[in-house]
Amino acid sequence: MSLPDSPSHQRKSNYWTRMMAHSYNLQGPCMEFECEFLSHGYTRQDVQDPVLRAEMESHRDEWTLFFELNSENAANMCWGDVGMLYFWIRKSDLEKHAFEKCSMILQCT
Repeated sequence: MSLPDSPSHQRKSNYWTRMMAHSYNLQGPCMEFECEFLSHGYTRQDVQDPVLRAEMESHRDEWTLFFELNSENAANMCWGDVGMLYFWIRKSDLEKHAFEKCSMILQCT
């Protein structure tokens, strides 16, 4: 797989949209954990509970990046401060084509 800065991926803009790939993280690598945590209705304050955190952490490998949609000036799309929308889905839901179960995370620079 080529990386975003490789010559085979040169474009007119600096933005990337990808599907079924590794995420290009702007703010850190914990989105799978965040998806699991939020899918159960927990708040960010709940993340302080070490027992709950360990339980959610044990399920992070169940998530995969389905689609990453990045800001693109040419298409008049700007997420936050030139950010990216990440759509994550559990692998079991992907196999069932249960796309309505995706979780979306916004990250900005």
